[in-house]
Amino acid sequence: MSPPAPSPSADDTGAAPAPPETGAAAATAEPRGLSRTGRALRLVACTVCLALLTFGTFFWDDFHFPFGPFRMYSTRNDPNGTIQVAILQGRTESQDWHDLPFHPDITGVNRAEVEGQIPLFEADPDRLSVIADAMAAQQPHLEPLTGVRLINRYHLLEERRLNGHRDDLIAVWEAP
Repeated sequence: MSPPAPSPSADDTGAAPAPPETGAAAATAEPRGLSRTGRALRLVACTVCLALLTFGTFFWDDFHFPFGPFRMYSTRNDPNGTIQVAILQGRTESQDWHDLPFHPDITGVNRAEVEGQIPLFEADPDRLSVIADAMAAQQPHLEPLTGVRLINRYHLLEERRLNGHRDDLIAVWEAP
């Protein structure tokens, strides 16, 4: 069988070239490859990313994400140690101290916002009034808070099982 004859071009026949193919014919056309410069740039970018990931794995931490490993995934708690948890508590005229949920729709804050500012609450306990104000705005049907306190609760582990807890008071705000 002989190979197909080449199709005539505009130069051979004097006619205009055919319009570019569309539809199914265009979808089956071979994609163009990257230029030599494009391949070189991709290789350099991949090499730089790989070098940063490798360096970050050994020398960096959460603050260098995505190049440093998340500490929460790269470490573990001592099976006979403690787990530290921030607890937010409130008090009203009719109710003694009770745990408040860390939720923006209820208290106006989430856990990470409070835990990240523990040193600020220690230095200035009046900052806790913002939580009471936010809760009053978010939950106007509830009795307003007359006090807010922040506690570090240490869950004590023994052979990976909870074995009680210890509370350390961080800050207390009382309504005037």
